[in-house]
Amino acid sequence: MPKPSRWEMTEFLSRINEILWRYWDPIGVYKDPMPSDFDEYSSYAGVILKLLYEYEIRRDRLEDYLMDSIRGHMSLTGPDEFYFEKNRETLDRIYTAWDEFKKEHYL
Repeated sequence: MPKPSRWEMTEFLSRINEILWRYWDPIGVYKDPMPSDFDEYSSYAGVILKLLYEYEIRRDRLEDYLMDSIRGHMSLTGPDEFYFEKNRETLDRIYTAWDEFKKEHYL
């Protein structure tokens, strides 16, 4: 089966970035519409795509990655349950999009 093209992967990467912007947004910069030059979460989107596509990572490991990013990289504090819920909602959307992408591209 053919692999997704570079353009298709770039489009899906943009979708992950949009999901992170709209639903995860731990630093609270969301506004609609997403600015075309927005790249605040693009490095996280790239890691998530790589982990999904190359390693088929389990959901619990992505939950850990998001929480580690919030606590470690961003040094944010706040109630864990708030971030756990945002992470769960975000990953629900990412995995739904990923399942659709895999089905569309026969992965």
